[in-house]
Amino acid sequence: LEEAQERELLDSLKCLSVLKSLRVIRSVRKCIEKQNDTPLLKLLSNHLDPLPTLFKELERCIDDEGNIKENASPELKQVTRDATITRQKLESKIGSFLSNDTYKDAIQDSYHTEREGRIVIPVKSEKRSQIEGIVHDSSGSGHTLYIEPSSIIPLNNQLKIHRLAIDREKKKVLQTLTRQILDAGEILLLNMET
Repeated sequence: LEEAQERELLDSLKCLSVLKSLRVIRSVRKCIEKQNDTPLLKLLSNHLDPLPTLFKELERCIDDEGNIKENASPELKQVTRDATITRQKLESKIGSFLSNDTYKDAIQDSYHTEREGRIVIPVKSEKRSQIEGIVHDSSGSGHTLYIEPSSIIPLNNQLKIHRLAIDREKKKVLQTLTRQILDAGEILLLNMET
């Protein structure tokens, strides 16, 4: 709660911690309600508020590993879908590029990888001039260059834009959850005290 007040943004793992504590509060309350021979505990458990609205929202948005779920907001779901489609187009185009006979002797290996968030292919450094594109990295030995072919730059740019949008949407989800946690702060503190 202190971090939420300070930064006005909790990360998804902190949100998961709040969700877990609400799960414990629900369980404890249900367990005590079933008991007939514990009047003092029952009295105490009446003070436990499992905050069902906050609980549902956290459970809807955060998975058990502490990641933000893809469907936490309609916008996040859409940009994630857009990123997936762009990634598939990019991989298809790279697949065609790697299987093209024109570049066979220049390509070091028939795989692609990522450098700085961009898809690149490994190219033999002595054959670098055969493939037009941007050099992003080289191997430790210097025998391989990781090149982003010019033909995939627009798709790589599009993927980067989608990834930035995903980050923005995730931040919005976390800001909303943080506000809800702050609004329930007093009750959360009372629950912990109880």
